[in-house]
Amino acid sequence: MPDEFFRAKATDRILIGKRTGFAFYRDRKRDRKILVGAFAANSFVNNYFDGPFDQLPENVLPGDTLRDVILEIEPDLKGKIDRLGWFNDGSGQYLVHPYLLYRKESELSVFDACATSKAVPAAAYYNASSSTTAGSGSAHGRSR
Repeated sequence: MPDEFFRAKATDRILIGKRTGFAFYRDRKRDRKILVGAFAANSFVNNYFDGPFDQLPENVLPGDTLRDVILEIEPDLKGKIDRLGWFNDGSGQYLVHPYLLYRKESELSVFDACATSKAVPAAAYYNASSSTTAGSGSAHGRSR
């Protein structure tokens, strides 16, 4: 692994890369780590550590697959985006961003709180690891 990780102060379930700033949640159900955050400053300067969906491999997506997935999330975009998520009015592309851009480590605590909450149904466990950022034409999305 080309990075060293340290545990978040709030929980040992969140690991943060010293070099990359990527934050991972240690899955409670499987032996794996789930990307839940990228350090916001990396996104603002648009460097290599701004998040893995910055370079979506659009040229390998068959047919309307991406548009169909976007429309499942935001059906009001029907007729407003093309097959790769570009807005018909030319304002930009739908932002695929399933992780949080965080400024402070404490902002990441929301993932553990959701994953351990008794109020969250077991079927929704993995939704807890998704950001609430959805894509507008801007570089940083909009809240859902």
